[in-house]
Amino acid sequence: MKYHYLILFSGSLDKPLSVTPKTLSAWEGSCVFISCNIKEEFRSRRINQWSFVWYFQPSFDQSLNDYSGTLLYSSNQTATEVSSEFSNRVQFVGDLGSKNCINYLFKKQFNFVQRLCKMFPSFNYLIAETPSELIKTVSPEMIEGNNYTVACSIPYYCYDELIKLSIQGLESHHVSPSKMTTEIQRVQTNQSFMAIWKDHGKQLTCLLKTHDGREMKKPFANLTVKYVPKGVKVNAEPRGTVREGSKLTLECIVNSSNPPVFSYWWYKNGESWNTKQWGSRRDFYSLKGTDSGSYRCEVNNGIGRIASDNLTINKLTFMVSGKKC
Repeated sequence: MKYHYLILFSGSLDKPLSVTPKTLSAWEGSCVFISCNIKEEFRSRRINQWSFVWYFQPSFDQSLNDYSGTLLYSSNQTATEVSSEFSNRVQFVGDLGSKNCINYLFKKQFNFVQRLCKMFPSFNYLIAETPSELIKTVSPEMIEGNNYTVACSIPYYCYDELIKLSIQGLESHHVSPSKMTTEIQRVQTNQSFMAIWKDHGKQLTCLLKTHDGREMKKPFANLTVKYVPKGVKVNAEPRGTVREGSKLTLECIVNSSNPPVFSYWWYKNGESWNTKQWGSRRDFYSLKGTDSGSYRCEVNNGIGRIASDNLTINKLTFMVSGKKC
């Protein structure tokens, strides 16, 4: 019986072998999953039977006319022994019958993975000391009253050692049940909720619980929620009784707005009040009888247009009344 031995080393990548994924992310004590893809023909000859040997830092032995090095895995386990450094840490998880892919799971080999990645310049790799460095959080820009989904995820390959992700900080909401998905090489949890204006600036946290009971947290970026202006009022200065001929200032106050207010409108007795003054203030430099009436302002920040309550100036006593600011 004739076998073709396919030995994985950096010089063979331009021949019948290719390695995926092109990007690896893992943390110390975790796993990485590497797939070696093999063409069905080698030197114009179809490969019908397979035997796989995975070496680390191989070298060609002229006397033996063969390769040697640190043995990570051999499909013929009786032929040679795997290096003790990698015993029980390299697992073949592929299908020899597929003829196009051999997959390996490397467990708890932080230093080895670093060296392995350096063997293949086409790899983009990130080896972190802690899982929290690899947690990715997603929170879209929001508008109050709409439903949104926030998510956190982490690359993960040790599916026999389950982990759990959850999102903290939305306990005061009527949220939909969180959903955790385990996709190929990634674990992700999603949380849906309706945004309110008080969520603006709130910080959520992604909580990771490992299979051995450890907990690690990764904060989200502060939530960004756009909302209509809040707490719109007309304030008068001075308040109380004002003498005819005195100065009176009306100011349109906005307690909170995101984005900021950019337009102001003023109304007197329910109709648009056109003056040469613009913006949030209106000044009466010398009060007279015709200035009596009910005043309100409206503001716009692009998300919505909101009006204040009325403030009344009495024409007999020039008593300023309205809700106290």
